[in-house]
Amino acid sequence: MEFFFGGCDSSCRAVTPRIFVDRNMPDLWQVVCSSAVQFANNVAYVDADGPCTYAQVLAKVKRLSASLSVILKENAGEEELSFSVLLPNCPTHVDLFFAAAATRAKVVCLNHRLTTEELQVLFERGHSPLLIASEGFSMGLGEVHWASTKIHVIAWVFDIPDDFSDPMVKSHSLADLYASESTFQPPPLAEDTGLQGFFTSGSTGTPKSVTHTHKNVYHHTLSTIEALKIKADDDDCWGHFGPLFHCGTPAFIWICAMVGARQVFHENQFQFMEVAEVMQSENVTMVKLMPTILKYLLSAEKTRTMKFPKLKWVLTGGMKPTADVIEKTKETFACEFIQGYGMTEATVHCSFKNESLEPTEDGMTVLPGLDLVILNEADEEVADGTVGEISIRGPTVFAGYDYNSSLNEEVFTASGYFRSGDLGYKNNKKQLYISGRSKDMIIVGGENVFAMEVEMVVSRLHGIYRVAVFGGPDDALGEVVHCAVMLTEAGPLNGMHDEDIEQMIHKRCSEALAAFKVPVAVHVWRQHAFPMTGSGKLKKDEIREKSLEMSHVQTKTQKHFATKEAAVVGAVASVLGRAITADDFDTPFMDLNMASMEFTRVINLLGGMLRGGELSPTLLFENDNLTDLIKHIESREDLVLVTSEEDSPKQSLKEIARIHDRRANGWSQFNPLCLILQLILLLVRPVVLMVPVLFAAWIGWLWYANHFFCTDCYWTLIFLPLVWPVSVLLLMLVVVILKWLILGCCTPSTILMWSPQYHVWLCMYNLFQSIDPFLAMFRGTPILTFFYNRCGAHITYSSELHTSNLTDLDMIRIHGDCLIDRACNIQPSHIVSDKRGYVLLGKIKINKGCFVGYGATIEPHVTLEKGSFVRPLKSVSVAHSVHPLPEGRESPKPGRMMPWLAVLQAAVLYYLAGLFVVISVAAGVAIMYNVPSHRSHITLLLPLSLTQGVTGVTIPFVTADLETDYVWWTLLPLVVFLVIPHAYFLSVVLAKHLIVGYAQPGSERRSRNWKTWLYVVLIDCPLFRMATQFTVMSHLTKWQFKLLGCKIGDRAYFCAPFIRDPELVEIGDNCIVAGNVAMLTTSLDEPYANPIRLKNKAIVANTVVLHCGCDVLEESIVGDGVSMPPDKVLTECMVAVRDNSDTLPYIMMKRQSISQVSPATTCSYTYYQVLLILLQLVLVVGTHIPGYLAAGLLLNSVEGALPSEVGTWPFLPVMFLLTMTSKILLIPVFKWAVACKFSPREIHLFGFRYVIWIALEAVLFDADQLFLQSLCGTSFISAWYWLMGAKIGRNVCIMGQSVGCEYDLKHLASGTVVNHASLLFSHSVERGTLIFRHTYLGASSEMGINCVAEAGARLAAESNLMSGQVAHNIAEKVADGSKPTFKRQQSYTFKPKAGFAEVSSSLQRGIKEMRNFRTNERALDIRREFSKGHESYTVSKSIREHGAVAAKKNRLHELCMNLDDFERVARDVMDNGGFGYYMGGATDEWTLKENRSAFEKYRIIPRVLVPVTSVDMRCSFFGIDLRFPVMIAPSAMHGQAHEDGEKATARAAVRAGSAFTLSSLGSMSMEDVAGAVPTDHQGKPKGLIFQLYVFKRRDITEAIVKKAEALGYRALCLTVDAPITGRRERDLRSGFTVSDAMGQLPNIQMLGNVVNQQLVEFEAQKDLTLDWSIITWLKSICNLPVIAKGILHPADARCAIKAGAAAIVISNHGGRQLDSTPATIDVLPAIAAEVRGEIPIFLDGGIRRGTDVFKALGFGANAVMMARPAVFALAVGGEHGVSRMLRLLYDELECTFKLAGCKNISEVPSRMLSSVLAASSALNAV
Repeated sequence: MEFFFGGCDSSCRAVTPRIFVDRNMPDLWQVVCSSAVQFANNVAYVDADGPCTYAQVLAKVKRLSASLSVILKENAGEEELSFSVLLPNCPTHVDLFFAAAATRAKVVCLNHRLTTEELQVLFERGHSPLLIASEGFSMGLGEVHWASTKIHVIAWVFDIPDDFSDPMVKSHSLADLYASESTFQPPPLAEDTGLQGFFTSGSTGTPKSVTHTHKNVYHHTLSTIEALKIKADDDDCWGHFGPLFHCGTPAFIWICAMVGARQVFHENQFQFMEVAEVMQSENVTMVKLMPTILKYLLSAEKTRTMKFPKLKWVLTGGMKPTADVIEKTKETFACEFIQGYGMTEATVHCSFKNESLEPTEDGMTVLPGLDLVILNEADEEVADGTVGEISIRGPTVFAGYDYNSSLNEEVFTASGYFRSGDLGYKNNKKQLYISGRSKDMIIVGGENVFAMEVEMVVSRLHGIYRVAVFGGPDDALGEVVHCAVMLTEAGPLNGMHDEDIEQMIHKRCSEALAAFKVPVAVHVWRQHAFPMTGSGKLKKDEIREKSLEMSHVQTKTQKHFATKEAAVVGAVASVLGRAITADDFDTPFMDLNMASMEFTRVINLLGGMLRGGELSPTLLFENDNLTDLIKHIESREDLVLVTSEEDSPKQSLKEIARIHDRRANGWSQFNPLCLILQLILLLVRPVVLMVPVLFAAWIGWLWYANHFFCTDCYWTLIFLPLVWPVSVLLLMLVVVILKWLILGCCTPSTILMWSPQYHVWLCMYNLFQSIDPFLAMFRGTPILTFFYNRCGAHITYSSELHTSNLTDLDMIRIHGDCLIDRACNIQPSHIVSDKRGYVLLGKIKINKGCFVGYGATIEPHVTLEKGSFVRPLKSVSVAHSVHPLPEGRESPKPGRMMPWLAVLQAAVLYYLAGLFVVISVAAGVAIMYNVPSHRSHITLLLPLSLTQGVTGVTIPFVTADLETDYVWWTLLPLVVFLVIPHAYFLSVVLAKHLIVGYAQPGSERRSRNWKTWLYVVLIDCPLFRMATQFTVMSHLTKWQFKLLGCKIGDRAYFCAPFIRDPELVEIGDNCIVAGNVAMLTTSLDEPYANPIRLKNKAIVANTVVLHCGCDVLEESIVGDGVSMPPDKVLTECMVAVRDNSDTLPYIMMKRQSISQVSPATTCSYTYYQVLLILLQLVLVVGTHIPGYLAAGLLLNSVEGALPSEVGTWPFLPVMFLLTMTSKILLIPVFKWAVACKFSPREIHLFGFRYVIWIALEAVLFDADQLFLQSLCGTSFISAWYWLMGAKIGRNVCIMGQSVGCEYDLKHLASGTVVNHASLLFSHSVERGTLIFRHTYLGASSEMGINCVAEAGARLAAESNLMSGQVAHNIAEKVADGSKPTFKRQQSYTFKPKAGFAEVSSSLQRGIKEMRNFRTNERALDIRREFSKGHESYTVSKSIREHGAVAAKKNRLHELCMNLDDFERVARDVMDNGGFGYYMGGATDEWTLKENRSAFEKYRIIPRVLVPVTSVDMRCSFFGIDLRFPVMIAPSAMHGQAHEDGEKATARAAVRAGSAFTLSSLGSMSMEDVAGAVPTDHQGKPKGLIFQLYVFKRRDITEAIVKKAEALGYRALCLTVDAPITGRRERDLRSGFTVSDAMGQLPNIQMLGNVVNQQLVEFEAQKDLTLDWSIITWLKSICNLPVIAKGILHPADARCAIKAGAAAIVISNHGGRQLDSTPATIDVLPAIAAEVRGEIPIFLDGGIRRGTDVFKALGFGANAVMMARPAVFALAVGGEHGVSRMLRLLYDELECTFKLAGCKNISEVPSRMLSSVLAASSALNAV
């Protein structure tokens, strides 16, 4: 291909097309068009629609350019055309660069790795009205303050996101822009037309804009083609893997355009193995790689096995490569290695060297056409071999930084050379060598970090005296950022530990800077001062050397961990800055928002924790999640922990089963064979239950016949109590037989889910689960052990087994003297979602003397060593060790007594238990006996021959057809489910009071007492559960437990907790006790019984164990999955939350002040309780009636199907199934008919919605025990979830409980697994209200055994929630599939009303601050956390308090809904004196109150049917453009409200489109405030006004005024109403004083050295002789407009105008000067009438609502000012608080405009009443 400049000669007739370009004014659009013709059929790139040729690209770009031209012309104004791009690498970049050339607009590429704060600055300093952004960045862009930016339109690639909405910007879809049908004609090109732009921060820390013109890009492209000898080749493919926001990569887009090469992209080059795969699969021929990425590729073992046959050369930059790197590149890629050097200001490249072909000693060859010289400090060229500053000039060099003429004068020499800041020299061949940098810059993995930028952020922290930022060595990234600090003497940081200071600095930097700019280590200089030059500059080299030496000494011995896994987890947690959760283990590090730059920090930490082997710099790329990284480290035998302990690596359950080596499961739950097998399974439970039912019916008939026909047979009554235990024993016998017939012997294996083998296993699993309620009566007895042993288990009889839900018994081994507490989940089976579902079966071995606490979980393949202790609710997996028994504590032993005595005692106890059952059943039989019926039901069920043969009584055979007894079958379920259970409950109450008695606190071994044993057997009966769960959470349940002995206060809400000694439980008013709770007043491992107390408004969540002696005081919460140890006191307003760690059972923090709802009235409470009980009766019992009627019809219809001698008993299983199924199917009907659809909301505990929800919960409790357990693991349970409203995918396996009727909010994606005993909730009661939230389980996610997913929890796709853990509420809004890369989203963000989410999040953040540290110095503390025993974790008071306060301040502003809310919250946040200073007024504060109340007198008259699609509230004063007519008035010392002081207030105000007035008494200097706000195109700060007091010493006043003018303040606000300070009695009473710790007030520093001295001198300097001539004097010394603040009289307004005031502020100083002055709104009309629009009028005082602003505008104000709301918002939330306050006020005002029918400010006066001007009339009369 050839390029011609200027005219044409005869060679133009050549066959090959040629491009003709004007050399002096090249047009890149012309180049694109010509290339599209010449290379029309060449593929340019491949996008979602497939390959796209250059001809197709041209057509697309023309359509896109037509749309972009329209948008840019509409929004650009008089400035140059430009648009910004925020995209990851993708083919869209090619179109956008070409479109920029076509439209003559500049495309500005932005770094998407930056934080929102940094992007905000770029948007403000840029000039693009259009932003083209990826929808994946919508979350971060939603936090931008668009009012202060030039951006008016966002074009989203490709769809407009649902979660982005901002009135300041319009949203378009880029796809729509491509669809334009308009004809495009490129506008004319100018010589200085920009083509592309980039931002570089530079050594000043301020972003600078660099523009490349068409000429720069064109000449650079041609020079690069010539230097690299590039030719047009159809096979060429360029790999764009470096970020396109760096100018180096876009340069190759233009090269590709000229040579017609194909282009491929990858969005993140740090995923280097994917990059290598793209290079191989796409046959990439040329690629540019960062040195770090090249090093990763060369280090990866997989890369060495790959082939790159087409690769011609690899280009990289940075320092000169080593010979080893060059040689490895040649071996790995078999291509040439080209080293380059360049800079943004030179349109990238300056020089190249082919390291593969040229001698090693040679330097780089300068790019053709570039004039590169080496200059000294005098701008003179130095001799060859002499080091100097590299300077460049030529057509590729930019013309200068945009809008920064002063800087351009510094960086360009008189002869036009640009001084690069890089040091180098030339040899005699004019080849270039790079030797260093003169700039204070750090290159972190190819990213430029300027020290000043980081130093500015760190220096803002209060207590930092000096900061030095420098680069530290790093093997992978070359350099990383280090920071050294000196502390101010007696400052707030002196008492803090170095690691706390480091954490604070890291947190601040993480919030303000991109991840690669955050210091990896902070060095605190306490003993020495920084070395400095004579001119006062820091000696960075000496500071760097000393700091690194100090760090080396301090961190040598602090890297000790108990296990390799702990070391890995500790290192990753340290870098992430938070605790590791179960979800993190299988989540890629990139998805954890860990920047690729931080990978090296993990490697460095591991390098200090492990010894014996080297760690590859690609370690975290090759093992891209925590699970894989742990697996890799544990497999490395050469790596040894730096610890005295020797621990062998452990495999996980999935590793043992080799799941990853197995094939994907091909079975589906909807396979026809699966459905047939599942239908068969439905009959198993009814068949098993039929045997004991028939036995009981037969015994009943036997007694019935003998009693009525044999008068001497009453003595047989004594045998009836044995029917109940014998029936259960018979049931156990049937189960044993079925187990061996169906399943046989089970061995450790893996079973494909949904396969036939799976259904065989599931049959027995569900059977054992369904008989659990019947086995419970034999807990702790040899009978239960005997039964389990007959089913295949090996349990010694010296062990004591109190759990009755064991399954897969062939794989359970329990040796002697073990003690297994209640509700334990010893589960040899575990279902995993990997490879589309497998069941893992493994043995469990519990050795001698072990104790397994209440509700603990033991997973497959676990062996508990002798004497192991598993705390309650603890989960033990094969990969985690068991905590040892606490020191000084012996393992509890099973009870011992003489065998004959034990048998006798058991016989008596079971006889008594059976007696109570028989009495209850007899009550039901008596009722049914007296119901009119033909009484053939029992005779029909039983074999006639058997019945008559045993009783000897002839039963008349019914020959005629009998009609169904509808009344009898209707009453039967009422008796079975209502009468019998409650009769049994009354029997238990009598037994409790007459036999069992009452326990006394301190009574020894109450749990082993025979009376307690009897009571436990009684309450374990299914009839007791039916009675208590029938009216769950109603007042009736409270009465039931009071009858049993509980001390219960008013309106306590129960879900029938397990209580051994109810008399030892005390529950206060308004307490909430959720389901699955155990209150162990005594337990198997505690020697004494002690009371449990829940005080008023305490809340106990699900799956909680409270041990003896626990006290939960007022308004405290025990969260899901928490086990409170004995004698633990949870103090007032505290929260205990499951920690999910291997170390801590839970964590505690102070609960935030969450407002409680007002209690319901007595009438309302009574009404809804009656309604609830009636509804529970109808739903729980009524849903059984249709099934029983159907069973009666069935029985009546089949009575002749079998001979009477046989009976109809074979149909009994079908009858059972019919009754169960009908109930299950009726529940969804009732749900949709009564409750309809649940949605996320919060409702009171008393109300109709609450009643409906509780009633449905009661039905679910009943249904779960009755039948739903038999559906676990089948397709039917999934279908039932779907019928109830759940969003459920395919192949979902649910083994957990089905409670929680708000199924509409449950989302279970395809392949989800919910293991045994796990709970999935979408409701919570953490605020004393009922809160509904969505709960999500991502695709192929997995909940382990006995897990809880709280309402609002979200499990990511393919993530695991480990057994026994709790998935906490994560209420942050996450766009599906989005991965925002420039904003680090923390998992503890929350929604404003998520009460417990706030608490839970603050707890997690608080504990993370304690347990996770940033660098090696904190490794020791991490080790201690991993090595701790099972004891509860105690949080230090200081850290807990600081964490709570920090969390409170950081979040409370989001709870404020109006300006008054900020005042109320600030009262709690601020100290009393400081709040009183801002809040108070003069003397009686009459004027202070009147300012606010006066607005209530005035009314707005709206106009209707006025189009108000948009309203214009903009206005402008003194060059300040306001988005709406509101400004921040001056107020003193914002530093008392927040450490960021006036800087934060000003920044928030300007970004919100308002203005800020800095007080002379401000705690921040004029310079600091001016540097904190956005600037205009001239570099001047926007929206700043300076408030001024005139002193007696006019020279001081003049100096202040001139400084304000020089700094760019737009006006002076002269306070005219404060010749002296008013009498403020509130401050006098409180004794308020300003602390000298504040230092100086910087704007009046000439008045003293400390603040109190300054304030005294300030009062003395006030000039009492001032008159109106002072305004004239001020105008004579500056060119700033003067605003007179403090006008209340029309005459004074006229005087101000005559004196030359540019505006006035109607103000009474906020009621702080003269009391009894009128409210400012009252005098406004009269003053407005006097001024008549000659100058602007601003109103100050009492503004709290948008309607207040509207009223002020209506009576003549041009804008309003306010001070107190800004200060209070600052105190509550810092800058974010002020931003939210202004946004709320804007929204209110905009709403008022629209409702009043006003489209702009000029229409407002017509909406005000005229009859309210009485005050102004009075003033006019004066």
